[in-house]
Amino acid sequence: RDSQSSALHSASIFTLPFCVLTRSSMSLGMYFLLGLLLHALVAWAARDETNRKRRDGFVFVHMADPQLGMLNQFGDKEDMTKEQDMAKQLAEMVPKIVPKPSFLFLGGDMQNEWPNTGTQNGNAALAGRQREAVKNLLQPVLDEGIRMTCTPGNHDVGDEPQNSNLNNYSNWWSTFCTPVQLPLWKKHKFSTAARFAVHNVLFLQIDSQLYWTNTTKLKDARTNQTNWLSRQVNQEMPENIERIVMLTHIPPFMHQFDEAHGWANWHEDYRTGTADKGNVLAILETASKPIHWVCGHFHTNVENNEPDMHKIRVTSSAGTTMWWNAASSADVLTDGIMTAQDAAGVAGMNVGEAFCKRIAFGIWDTTKVPPCAISDWTDDGPKGMRMRPIKERSGIRIFHVPGTDRRPPTDAWLTLAQLQKIAKQKNDKLPIDSLGLG
Repeated sequence: RDSQSSALHSASIFTLPFCVLTRSSMSLGMYFLLGLLLHALVAWAARDETNRKRRDGFVFVHMADPQLGMLNQFGDKEDMTKEQDMAKQLAEMVPKIVPKPSFLFLGGDMQNEWPNTGTQNGNAALAGRQREAVKNLLQPVLDEGIRMTCTPGNHDVGDEPQNSNLNNYSNWWSTFCTPVQLPLWKKHKFSTAARFAVHNVLFLQIDSQLYWTNTTKLKDARTNQTNWLSRQVNQEMPENIERIVMLTHIPPFMHQFDEAHGWANWHEDYRTGTADKGNVLAILETASKPIHWVCGHFHTNVENNEPDMHKIRVTSSAGTTMWWNAASSADVLTDGIMTAQDAAGVAGMNVGEAFCKRIAFGIWDTTKVPPCAISDWTDDGPKGMRMRPIKERSGIRIFHVPGTDRRPPTDAWLTLAQLQKIAKQKNDKLPIDSLGLG
């Protein structure tokens, strides 16, 4: 019995640590398995959230032509308070949008004062104050984690920009408008052009001034951008891309590819003919993807869904809107929205003639100096009625790009007054379904 008891005691001595060790190992194993399971659940949730976002799509915002100083360019040029106030309040609306926008596209003509080099020599100090004011009013958008991308307008670089104008623009805006966090973001090293992707949409931002004029002075810059554009839609386009969105200032056309060239559309050389002759529209079509153009410059809204591959959206101003007279024979005030055909009639004119006839309702006579005779410059006259930065007219355009069901993007132009009213009804939020999107 003693030997048996001793044997049992010995067995207990050796067995107990083994059992403790085994239980400890089992506990560690269970924790390890639970950790793996938790990690898998988190990864699954993240993938599910990503897939949900892809299904739901995404939102982006277009703010066009704040153009601080435009209203008073023929008076107190230092006074930009009304346009600044409109753009600031509109910027404050952007973070209220639900879901949060992936980015804001600042669509050119941030300043009204011309660049301080070239033939359109402006006041450099005034132009600098206008730019800084735009950056300051948009800072809350960046503070909310909403990325910013920009394109140059003619008032930023000049109608026929010199290399110094393009370099100055890059120095002024590259830090503010470089959304490196957006997928595949990459800037073209020889121009202001850039590309990025969100889900299955490729965004291409280009300088439209290079195509508004056919001057040979811009041949190198134009060729560089056009070659880069061709590479983006051919050799370098990701396989998952289902549509292309072009971000630029001046629309290539309003109504038809071959419409007359004027102040608010591209030169015919770059929207007619073949791709090998420099037709940008034909180059984009080689990708065989739907193409959506998001443009500004016109200060009035225009929508054109008629072309098979190229859908046009021209966004009115976040500052001073221009309600063009669509009929030259009658003093008819439009409501800030023009048909593509009527818009082409205004876009194809000389800018001075367009302003004289379709905004100020003056008499245009090129044999006289100045060629435009305007009888009433007051706020109650034709010009004052058509050019106003007020909350019932100034606004932004909001886009919703659906997810995996391949529906085309939807968009809505909303004035500051409309956005404020909706936000008041929706607990200071702007859900996209309340904006007519979704």
